[in-house]
Formats: sequence, C-alpha cells, structure tokens
Amino acid sequence: MSHCDTHLKKPMSSFLMWLNYSGREQIKTENPDLSVREVCVKGGEVWRGMTIEEKSYWQESANEAMGKYKEVKKLQKSQRELELKTQFGGNVDGDEDQSKEPKLYVYNTTDESYYPICRKCFFKCQNSN
Repeated sequence: MSHCDTHLKKPMSSFLMWLNYSGREQIKTENPDLSVREVCVKGGEVWRGMTIEEKSYWQESANEAMGKYKEVKKLQKSQRELELKTQFGGNVDGDEDQSKEPKLYVYNTTDESYYPICRKCFFKCQNSN
C-alpha cells in the first residue's frame, strides 16, 4: 500500500477559513469589479485590520481542525507501522529484542511492497550512487 493512497490534506489556516466562508462574499459585495487576485489582496488587508475578538472564532476553528488532523495522522502512522511489523513477522506487541540493529523499510515498486534493509547497507547504496 502506498502512503499516497491515504494522503490527508492539512486543514486551512484561520485566514483561509474566514476568506472562504465569509470574507470573499463580503469583499465581492462591496467591490464587485475586483479580480480573484485583488479579492485575496483585499482579504489580507481586511484580515490584518480585524480585532482579536473578530478573529478568535476562526482561530479556534483552525486550531480544532489542526488537532483533528494531527490525531488522524498519528493513527495513520501507527496503523502503517503495525502493517509493516505484521508483514515481516515482527512482534506487534513491542517486545522486540532491542539489541538488534533497527531496520529501515524500502519500498519496492515492482511488487508494491516494503522490504527491510539494514542502515549500513542502505547508506552504502546511497553513497555508491
């Protein structure tokens, strides 16, 4: 499985949330002849002129969205690690022998799977190219 299949987009910033949900409409009603670029520039000017209280709703929304994003990314990362461990017969419970050298997993494009390679071999391959 490629990580591109489960790619999760980062959430919008508070400015972009405001611009997309209310700012753009407000600016277009006041100045209907502005181009898209000019609306964005005007939006930045309006955003910088807003008070902290006016921005607080959008900043809270952006922080909440970022929190959810980080939570989902953490779950995806742990799921991907679990899949790799089970694919190669590793101990899923985390009781692996710590004296062994940690392995890197390299993606094989021919059969679309991962295979382990030790760090020394990996860096030898990198330095020889």
